[in-house]
Amino acid sequence: MGGDTRETTTTARLEAAPVRRWSTSDLFVLAAISAVAAAVRLFGVELWSLGPAEAVTWRAVTCPLDGSEHAFSSSPQVGYPLYFLMLRELLEQGLLPGNTEGWLRLPSAFAGGLVTPLVALLARPLLGRATGTLAALTVAVHPACVAASQTASPEVFASAVALLAGVLAMRGWLVLGCLAVVVAGACHPLGWPAAAGLVLATRPPRWLAEPQRGWLLVLALASAPVLAELCAGPVWTGVMLAVAAVWLRLPRARGLVLAALLPLATAGLWWWWTPAVDRAACVVATPVVAMLAAWSCVQFARVVAPGLGLSRAVARLVAAAPTVVLLGELLTATFLYFAVYDGSRSAWRSARTAVAAARAPGRDLVVVAGAGAGVMRTYLRPNHWRDMAQDPHPGVVVEHLAYTRAAREEQARRDGVLFVLLPSELHALGDALGDLVVVDLWSGSKADGDASLYVMRRRSGD
Repeated sequence: MGGDTRETTTTARLEAAPVRRWSTSDLFVLAAISAVAAAVRLFGVELWSLGPAEAVTWRAVTCPLDGSEHAFSSSPQVGYPLYFLMLRELLEQGLLPGNTEGWLRLPSAFAGGLVTPLVALLARPLLGRATGTLAALTVAVHPACVAASQTASPEVFASAVALLAGVLAMRGWLVLGCLAVVVAGACHPLGWPAAAGLVLATRPPRWLAEPQRGWLLVLALASAPVLAELCAGPVWTGVMLAVAAVWLRLPRARGLVLAALLPLATAGLWWWWTPAVDRAACVVATPVVAMLAAWSCVQFARVVAPGLGLSRAVARLVAAAPTVVLLGELLTATFLYFAVYDGSRSAWRSARTAVAAARAPGRDLVVVAGAGAGVMRTYLRPNHWRDMAQDPHPGVVVEHLAYTRAAREEQARRDGVLFVLLPSELHALGDALGDLVVVDLWSGSKADGDASLYVMRRRSGD
């Protein structure tokens, strides 16, 4: 489909703006927005501590590939192996010269940078030049897209490849588009519905043109458990503008709504077993939501504002209001991500240094952690998964916080044990919490809660 090389107009209750051939100024603007996206994603990428999702990645890229109990083939990640195998190869071949936080996240930053121009290439032929440009700018500074690009985890790769599938299908290269669907699914399970939805949106079958609202309601209800994460940041304006685009009956509405709801509904069903999937769902759905929100802003400026009968100067201010609110909210949330929330990570790296310094001479270092057990194991025992037949880090033990109250209290009564806990995990210790003293505390916050981190040990050892 060559919609970006000749003038086209899609008619509906509100029409899409004509799409014209790419000009030098168009390419310059897209290059500038893409440069902003790349700069934002690389800014401070090495500063944040590893997070729980990155601990899962570290295990996947360091565990053996054979058929043993702790091998990659026995892990859940074998169902979507492409990202992990790629990162493993980059590390083993020396193309990533180190395994520090920044180097591990560099491939994700690259994939996240590609999302911006891909959104423009997809949105421009479907919804017009202005919408494509605004959608690209929206994802360039969207906090969810930025955070995913600064995390060594596969969601952002699935998002980029899903957009590529839509672009290829729109250009008429359906076989390559279907191949991209497979690649997106091999990066992350949500890549399957995200990429398939975009292919359907750009090459809609006949059944999609029929006004069927029942399946939209079913998908929306299935998406309910993850919708709160879609607005986290907070980024409510973009979601509300996307809903307004559906209400205004934009061109290709059913296809784009399907592309947004399919991964969200899939994640909503998956959420009942794995609540953490809501973040991945937000990452893969945000580009389509950004396209819908951008279309609402453009249509308000082009149709609604001039119809208010105001003076030209006032009409221009009113016309720009939704865009200013949308970008202002996103820029504020992204600023908070960097300046206040410290990348939405707790200070796991500082906790590693503190527990290593607190190790008693001649005694094993025993660390108990809850959600951060994988992170502490990655920092303190980086070769833990390479060879389970022998201990590559003798004298260093990392245990997960026990699941039963009695077992947790038993852990707290042991001498020499250091606890690394989040505020939400302190109450799990029950009465044993009174026997512990805080060794170190790093205060922190994030958009959806407290990110402070405690290092504690038995009071009697003080």
